[in-house]
Amino acid sequence: MESKQSNIEADQLKQLVALAKTGDIQHRRLIVITLWTAGLSVTAIAREIGVSRGFIYKWINRNKTTGLKTLPRSGRPKKPVNKAFENSVNEAAKEQGVHPTTLYRALKSHG
Repeated sequence: MESKQSNIEADQLKQLVALAKTGDIQHRRLIVITLWTAGLSVTAIAREIGVSRGFIYKWINRNKTTGLKTLPRSGRPKKPVNKAFENSVNEAAKEQGVHPTTLYRALKSHG
């Protein structure tokens, strides 16, 4: 991995990259910030972690503006599920021999 005077030993670097590849998104962001702070280039981090440079810049800029407190960000809230409707769709799909998702899509396309 190329670096600009990295402060991280090669073994530590390998461990961090392995953690970033297997960890959840919060751990990946934290490791990206750690690698960047240690002097690794954005291109090298993106290549090793397996994400785009745009993601690396996004995480770095977010860290610059609000710090690490923004790491545990949630995504879009889930829509509430009508359990009775879900159960009836699952039963109908089972009777028809199709996957419930197929039936949901068919119902959605018909309004």
